[in-house]
Amino acid sequence: MKKLLIIGFIFLIGVCFVDMQNLFAAPPTGKVSIHFSGPDHNNKNAFTRRPYFRWNPVTSATKYHIKISDDPNFKRGVSEKIVTGIRMQVESDLREDRTYYCQARAGNNDGWGPWKDFPFRFQIDLTSPPLTLVMPVSGVFVDELRPEFRWEVYPGISQLQLQISKVRKFSPILVDVQPHVGDFRFICPGDLESRTVYYWRMRAKRGDGGWGPWTVESFRVEMEAPPPPPAEGSYGNKYDTGSYGTTFLGAGFSWSFPGGYNVTESQLQVSSLRRFSSNELDKTITARSHRSELFILDRDWRWSRSGTYFWRVRLKNRGGWGRWSEIWSISVSPSGPPAQLRLRSPANRAFLTESRPTFQWKPSERCSDYQIQVSTRSDFRSTVFNETYACARGPEFTSPTSLETGVMYYWRARAGFTGLGGWGEWSSTWRFQIGAPPSPPVLRSPSNNSANKEKRPRFKWERVSDARDYRLEVSNKKDFSILTLRLFPRTNSIVSHLTLRPGKYYWRVKVRDTHNAWSKWSRIWVFTILLK
Repeated sequence: MKKLLIIGFIFLIGVCFVDMQNLFAAPPTGKVSIHFSGPDHNNKNAFTRRPYFRWNPVTSATKYHIKISDDPNFKRGVSEKIVTGIRMQVESDLREDRTYYCQARAGNNDGWGPWKDFPFRFQIDLTSPPLTLVMPVSGVFVDELRPEFRWEVYPGISQLQLQISKVRKFSPILVDVQPHVGDFRFICPGDLESRTVYYWRMRAKRGDGGWGPWTVESFRVEMEAPPPPPAEGSYGNKYDTGSYGTTFLGAGFSWSFPGGYNVTESQLQVSSLRRFSSNELDKTITARSHRSELFILDRDWRWSRSGTYFWRVRLKNRGGWGRWSEIWSISVSPSGPPAQLRLRSPANRAFLTESRPTFQWKPSERCSDYQIQVSTRSDFRSTVFNETYACARGPEFTSPTSLETGVMYYWRARAGFTGLGGWGEWSSTWRFQIGAPPSPPVLRSPSNNSANKEKRPRFKWERVSDARDYRLEVSNKKDFSILTLRLFPRTNSIVSHLTLRPGKYYWRVKVRDTHNAWSKWSRIWVFTILLK
């Protein structure tokens, strides 16, 4: 009997526990609010036959029951689904001539929550209205050969198409592109022609519907050719800008560009006749700047004689060639050859470690060309190289080839006016030699990582042949940023003239040979001065 009472009591407790669970468990109470998925969720029209729907999650919900119908009372079902996520796509095509209703409810293992009082109502709208074109609009003049096109967009666009033509019927079509649907501007990929009328049009496709109507606009490209370069103060000959009738001693011209015309080319003409019926020079130069241009004639062209020459310039941009500048005159009359040059480097009797040295001399005040010779013979009957170039490049020249080590070389230079004043005298002859720098010394004592009580140690290293002198540095800084001792001994051994304090020191040595060439630094050794 007692056992039966105990079993009955346990059963009663279990029933009460189950009833308590049922008391606190319940289906979701929140109502599901549906909208279209994507950027058009506030629009009551879907732009595709199989739209996506999205809803906000409901507290305690683990599933959702979705119904779509063309009847507001949902007596006829078009689509019905139970999903676990918060997004759903219609599986079959919907029709454009009907109004659809969508409702949803949330649920969990304990049942379903309520349907929303007012179902989500929508229609399928695949109509693509015409686009609004912003620029360029009809009748406008465009001063750019690659103009920018702009338009306004509306919701639901899935494709855009833009075309450009010279013909109102758009046959042939010059440009046919499909800009990105998120864009509202497009820059023409190639140059259009100046003084030409163009037509452009655009259309759009909404969702998976058809293309909408074209919207057409027209414009005229009118790129103005640049005016002549300014006649006073901003262009003239290279050596006396802004002057007429100057004595012109070098082959160089300069001029400036007017702002805002995007100059692409310049044409320079030089003639001994003012009417330019025949030209000494007629050359087109590509512009490197939109502000100024400097043209230095190369050595392939020279003044044919002394006397007066005339020159002029005109400029070009995408709109074509502008008018010729005012005619300028130049008096070419050099008074004899240039003066003898004075050499600067490499110095006479120099010993070089660079196999391709740069030669320099004092610039000539009046010349058209420099000539430099390098030879292994002092009489220059044969040369390693013999170069002539325009003075405008400057009074220096780098060896075009590597010179040999251990060979004595001779060099000289001169300036001249080719075909007019002749060459000046050669400079004096200087000589130099190419050699390898000496090897760095090998250190001996104080030995590396040694400890010493001597506060004025003797520093020793192996002797280097052909040494002129050495450079010894001692520092308590590993990077030698602060020097404790710096000496220039002529032998491979020296005693410190300073008393070193206890502590750690670093030391190194390099050598200079009789050709005045320095070696690299030796290895860095360290030693310590101990307290006695």
